[in-house]
Amino acid sequence: MCKVSSKIEPVAATQPPSKNRVKELRGWRASIVWLAAFLFRTWSATLRIRPDAETLRLLKQLPESASVVVLWHNQLFTSPRFYQRYIRGRQPAALISPSGDGAWLAALLRQVGIEPVRGSSHRRGAQALRELKQRHSKGCDLVITPDGSKGPCYKMKPGAAHLALESDSPVALLVLLTRYNIRLPTWDRFKIPLPFSKVVVRMRIVKDLSERCGGEVEKARSYLEEALNELSL
Repeated sequence: MCKVSSKIEPVAATQPPSKNRVKELRGWRASIVWLAAFLFRTWSATLRIRPDAETLRLLKQLPESASVVVLWHNQLFTSPRFYQRYIRGRQPAALISPSGDGAWLAALLRQVGIEPVRGSSHRRGAQALRELKQRHSKGCDLVITPDGSKGPCYKMKPGAAHLALESDSPVALLVLLTRYNIRLPTWDRFKIPLPFSKVVVRMRIVKDLSERCGGEVEKARSYLEEALNELSL
């Protein structure tokens, strides 16, 4: 199983400032992540996770091999709780922006059992793909928010499709629907469900993506985007 590491590797002094540099929390910012994680776990514990009938059926027969899990960026808040309750024993690794905002999210995810891999389509993309493949080879499920890190919202970039085709892995399309949310003033209006909210979970698994799309990334991207949006209705 892929292990979560809380160790932060120092940036070498000789490394030139470039798009490959990853921002990490330092000093007092790092010290308050534990409190943020405690509040996050407490908040999440109040949520009523309710998979639909098809999802419950699929959860009983999940592929043993590591999967590529795809969900929209603004539904990321509820995914750790879903994993903790229904997909125990599998280690998720998530693609997180290398930006300053991403540093906060990465530090929080480490605290709740998700291993962050830092990168986006704008920065450090090729390196992040290599790191994701390494995590996948160790048995990690790869959690991708394909409209991140800057949108447009609900428009899929090709990275998730490329990764799924190259790894020849099952793709789990995941939708976490909530009615009552706090919406942050971000590009995707990120959703934080109110305490005690019901979270309806819909999941579908695509095992034959390469066959469906002839191994073409654009066809796979279009197919997954349409399927994920249909699942969200």
